Amino acid sequence: MKRINFCLIISFVIMMIGCKTPPPQLNCSIDIEALKENIKSLTNADTVLIYTKTLKEEVYFPEIRCTVIIIENATTKTLNFKNLPVDKYQRFENFDEIGESLKLEGYIFAKQLIEQCDMTDFNDLIIEFHKKDRFEKPIYRFICHYKELFSTINN
Repeated sequence: MKRINFCLIISFVIMMIGCKTPPPQLNCSIDIEALKENIKSLTNADTVLIYTKTLKEEVYFPEIRCTVIIIENATTKTLNFKNLPVDKYQRFENFDEIGESLKLEGYIFAKQLIEQCDMTDFNDLIIEFHKKDRFEKPIYRFICHYKELFSTINN
């Protein structure tokens, strides 16, 4: 009996993973590669990635269809990610303040993307500022959501 229940659970999980909605495509009037290079030069980042993603964290949470901008190892007005140690995590007592300040700095990129791309299939835009450790895993990560900008362009 336990084996049957376990098999049913595994089958259900596989089915849920297989039924995941693919993310919508990003259609823009701007050149995404040029935007990435612009963000990279303005933030002195090592890497900038832009892609779409569908997130479903829990069954009772709504699905998030978003565009993600990852800005890695940036030098911002708020924080110089290049100077952060990677061998030991540096704790920030003012983590929320840093996150809000980074969100303000990313606002110009978010607004540009939202205004120049067809965002009708999306309900959020996320900008992640982060730095990886020596194992290529993000050690410092600030995630900024810009879903409030969708109401300003849809009205």
